[in-house]
Amino acid sequence: MYDFLIIGGGVLGCAVARELTRYSFGVAVAEVETDVCAAEAGTGGMICAARTLLPFRQNASKYAVTGERMFGAYAAALDVPYKRTGAMFAFTDASACAALAARCRRVGLPFEECDPSRAAEVEPALASCLGAKRALYFPNAGIADGCEFVFALRENAERNGAEFYFGCAAESAESDGHVVTVTFAGGKRISARNVICCAGSGAEALSRSFGDNVRLDRREEIVAVADVPARPRMPVFYDGKSYVSPRTCGRYLAGADEASLSLARPAASGMPQATERLAGMGVALSSPQYFAASRADCCGDLAIVSGGTPGVRYIAGAGSYGLTVAPALASTLARSFGLPRNMSFVPSRKGMVRVSRLGAAERNALALSERGYGRIVLASPLVTEGEIADAVRRGANTVAGLDRRLLPAGVSGGVRFAEALARLGKSDCFTEDEDAHR
Repeated sequence: MYDFLIIGGGVLGCAVARELTRYSFGVAVAEVETDVCAAEAGTGGMICAARTLLPFRQNASKYAVTGERMFGAYAAALDVPYKRTGAMFAFTDASACAALAARCRRVGLPFEECDPSRAAEVEPALASCLGAKRALYFPNAGIADGCEFVFALRENAERNGAEFYFGCAAESAESDGHVVTVTFAGGKRISARNVICCAGSGAEALSRSFGDNVRLDRREEIVAVADVPARPRMPVFYDGKSYVSPRTCGRYLAGADEASLSLARPAASGMPQATERLAGMGVALSSPQYFAASRADCCGDLAIVSGGTPGVRYIAGAGSYGLTVAPALASTLARSFGLPRNMSFVPSRKGMVRVSRLGAAERNALALSERGYGRIVLASPLVTEGEIADAVRRGANTVAGLDRRLLPAGVSGGVRFAEALARLGKSDCFTEDEDAHR
């Protein structure tokens, strides 16, 4: 039996697991997929509290403002790429800009109000933005690698005693008032004193199967990973309805941040309306790859809900802000149980060696010391056999899992990765999944 069972291996589930190991050894995570991070590949990795203030969300904003401040130290401890780029919100409607500025003052979020010339000075890509009258610049915003962040949380949680179970679809829960027992598809049962559901957009269906009734407002979003000729240095939002953001992999994410179903659905031409709006403001996308995402809000805000089943809580409504709110929400929730500190907790994790990020001299030295890093599996983007072996050691058990750890979104190692696994003698430990053959 565990002290805590977390259902869901996304950014919030893994962050909560990692923070709970600061206090308790008895932590388990159950994930329906074969790996953590299955839903993170299309995310932009924006760490930007101002996004929660476009439609004001009190709880989300509270955690996002604190999470944005925490993220630099959090990423450094976990050895995750993070860059404080700032973020720019451009408006064709001056009153909308003033409304966002008022909300920022209310929550104490630092910003600078800019006229068009100052905005273009801070972010030159805005010089081509058609019709922008005012802008707000947020210097503390940044970008991180969303996938690597979730993998780092998992690795650090495991290092501190958390156990992960994959392929586990929760079906029901029962409580005797002290212990909750969750039954999963196939008959597997896990008991814990506390169950924390971090199932994202699946929280509503999960709550019904547990006999509870968490209500979510669902929205579907289509985002594009693309090249952008203007190449903004920071996330740029246009009228709070669409955005372009650099990613740590070098490409850009574009989409509609608060898209309704009708806005995000592809237009008759096959191009999302968000892309059309960006083009109308002077932002062109080149070679876009589209990803569909399902977001959910709990009564329009982030909430920690206690269900009718004693000992069960639901974290619902994080939407697309999960990376920003995760550090603050997870640490606050873990502290709320009032448990004694785990004095052997190790807060740090060493990241993967990425050969493509090394200089020529460093690559040569590494290849001489560890020969796997000299065996090239993919030339562009560069991936070596040593990196594949390291990813397997860190928990990758599908080709799709290798893709998310080693390649930009939308790119697959496919046959090349499978061949490398065979050479390493690791094929037998890999699981089939539908992404493995893309």
